[in-house]
Amino acid sequence: MKIFINPGHCVGSDSGAVGYGLTEAEVALNISKRVSHYLAAVGYTTKVFQYDGLEEIVDVSNYWDADLFISDGYKFKEEL
Repeated sequence: MKIFINPGHCVGSDSGAVGYGLTEAEVALNISKRVSHYLAAVGYTTKVFQYDGLEEIVDVSNYWDADLFISDGYKFKEEL
């Protein structure tokens, strides 16, 4: 099974929310890479692709012929 993982926002061009010295884009990318690693360890083929344009993301996923698409996004709240 091929699993395509799209972390929300894009490091360098659209950081998303910013707080506690972190950006939403960095957190999403970090966690997506970890998920990819764990899925690969149990036999799945994965691709992590972070980009801002939805059309391009879908095109890459379809071109890669993914069986499953995961969109990984987060929201920060300044106060807990």
